[in-house]
Amino acid sequence: MLRAAVLLMLFPALGGFFATSGLALAGCLPANAGMRSMHGESITLLDRFNGQVTIRTLVADDAYERSQGFQHVCGRTIDTITILFAYTHPTAALFHMSNVQQALDIGFFDDQGVLIRIMTMKPYTGQSRPLYGPGQPFQYALEARMGFFDESGLSEGISRLVLDSLGDGR
Repeated sequence: MLRAAVLLMLFPALGGFFATSGLALAGCLPANAGMRSMHGESITLLDRFNGQVTIRTLVADDAYERSQGFQHVCGRTIDTITILFAYTHPTAALFHMSNVQQALDIGFFDDQGVLIRIMTMKPYTGQSRPLYGPGQPFQYALEARMGFFDESGLSEGISRLVLDSLGDGR
């Protein structure tokens, strides 16, 4: 219950979702159980001009939270929230779009915080079920609505996640 309260404080737009009962839109949720267990943080990114972009994000830092991501979540929530997937060391994990309602951008950051790859992941239709990864180890991945990285001035090989902005100092 405390995590849900923190989620509402960080992302007030979810208040309307939680106030409604059951599913918000045909088969989608305002937040899944994994999101409700994530903690919220403000993080800083450096754009391609070395300017700071500070955003509020949910942090998925355990296997359960990372496995949930935006699954079964309404597009309206995806439009207003980002999720930072944080690993304790570089990994070669792949991401999927099972049960995700709309396209997402994902940015992969190495252990120094450098943005190494940006990809657009599309909802599954038909038989095609691609997996997404940067093709090299990464330590952080930021999922956001489609267009987020471009609109925020974030570029591969130039932009950075400021690691000191993470609450636990990873």
